[in-house]
Amino acid sequence: MDNLFLRNLFKFNFSNPQQPPSSTEMEDEDVAGSMTYSTIMNRNYLQFLGDFTAVTNRRREVYKDVELLDEDEIISQGLNIFAENATPLDKVSSKTVWVTSENPIYLDSITEMLDRLQIEEKLPKIARQIAKYGDWFMGVVGRMGHGISHLIDGINPADMVRLEKDSQLSAWLNLNRPSSFGSSYHVALQEAYKYVHFRLIGEGDIIDDIRPPAPELTTKYNFDPSAQYGTSMIYRARKIGKKMQLAIDSLMLARMQKAITTRIHFLEVGRNATPQQIIQMTSDYKQTLKTRNKLDTTTDWYKSDTNPWGFGSDIVIPVRE
Repeated sequence: MDNLFLRNLFKFNFSNPQQPPSSTEMEDEDVAGSMTYSTIMNRNYLQFLGDFTAVTNRRREVYKDVELLDEDEIISQGLNIFAENATPLDKVSSKTVWVTSENPIYLDSITEMLDRLQIEEKLPKIARQIAKYGDWFMGVVGRMGHGISHLIDGINPADMVRLEKDSQLSAWLNLNRPSSFGSSYHVALQEAYKYVHFRLIGEGDIIDDIRPPAPELTTKYNFDPSAQYGTSMIYRARKIGKKMQLAIDSLMLARMQKAITTRIHFLEVGRNATPQQIIQMTSDYKQTLKTRNKLDTTTDWYKSDTNPWGFGSDIVIPVRE
């Protein structure tokens, strides 16, 4: 993807859409290849973005699930342990990341850059986020003549979409970039060098419910080594966590069903009923309640502690008008 292609697409955003220049204004080599400017511009622009961001909805679900899993004390502690073990200090240099080079200029320049960017302090967090999401993105901000000035952290991985051509990163699609013209957000296409993508490439089964959204760009989310996106270390705990939550909910419902429930019935016996008549009417009413249960209360099953029907009894109180 050439710079001219990017510059033309940069003119688009949802808050202020513009009509792009026609493909005839571009040179022949700019429209060459399987992914051409005219091919994309012939589509409805919103539909074009929808095709390439459809896979992001599935990724958002995965990221939301791992965020909930991170609230679990055991899983959270496991991520902390991984981050600590993944960023050990070197006994000689007392650093996690250090530079070796035969050229002293390169050595000093890169070392100074790493210190200025505070990479040493950020590495444990980066390692933890990579293990948590499988992906982590950082924006790169540079100044002419000075190189990289600082890094932008805290980017939601669900907002970033890789655009590749021939299995090579061509550009980024930022789905939640603040607009320069106001507080609204818009979709922005960014050059490949503006972001760093940390990803944990895993092994295992492919997620079958995600498919490439368009033939021009292969956007996939799977576990094989060629995946465009990484794999969360706690991803496989999603199903375990959901099954555990289902078991907890089922246990809670069972306990609620087995809880002792006492129903109080107020039986109208009339003003002139004698005590013997009141006793008889109360006894008859209790017998009616037992009959309506349609259960044999004399069986061991009914009397068992595991049977919720065996708990509690009705109280019948005779009252007069």
